[in-house]
Amino acid sequence: MPIATVSIAHINKPSFSDDYYEAILSVLVTHGMDLGLYPIGLVLGGTGAEMATQLGREISAIPKKLGAEFNIRRNGNCVSANVSRKGVELIDAKLELGEYNSPLTDVVYQAPRAGGKTSGSGFFFKFSIEPDEEGVRHFTNGALLQNVCEYNYKSWEPGFASLKLNSSENDPWAELPINTIIGGAYSINDLLIHKLKLAERVDAEAIVPYLLSARYDRTVFMETGRGE
Repeated sequence: MPIATVSIAHINKPSFSDDYYEAILSVLVTHGMDLGLYPIGLVLGGTGAEMATQLGREISAIPKKLGAEFNIRRNGNCVSANVSRKGVELIDAKLELGEYNSPLTDVVYQAPRAGGKTSGSGFFFKFSIEPDEEGVRHFTNGALLQNVCEYNYKSWEPGFASLKLNSSENDPWAELPINTIIGGAYSINDLLIHKLKLAERVDAEAIVPYLLSARYDRTVFMETGRGE
């Protein structure tokens, strides 16, 4: 059963940058016996976004893009979050706190509770672009990386969720259809990344066609929209 997740977070007082905001569109995947999330879209905004993006790309090969705008509000039991980039609203999410849309949500997220902890992994493809002696560029050093994380929860409030995703020419977030929404939550937690490890060597030339939209805008392919 394919499961996708959307997370929208204020990263408060991280150890590696100033504060920033982050939105991630991920799918739940397995590698061997390990379960984790594979991001297919990830955008950042705020003061610390530049450093968080550079570190995430260079060290962990996480596909991050800058330039997103965030609006997160809570009014009583109602929470809303909107994320836009380059003039297009990518995410319109709402939560009515109280109960999930489906009890399956508690299973998927390992039954988080205030004072509890869960663990998980993130998977990211890494590659390099290198020129040869003739000046021809090649994709090399393909690898699948896995980080091992721990979440420590100060709060976790289940919610009945509604969600709308939109695509732009640069960020095709709505390419995954929303068939059933199982639920959401509003949480305050600490995230600890224990380690980053090599999961598998892969053929860089084979994986690159599937990685471009998460890493680059259309301008990279000379589609500037400026005309002649």
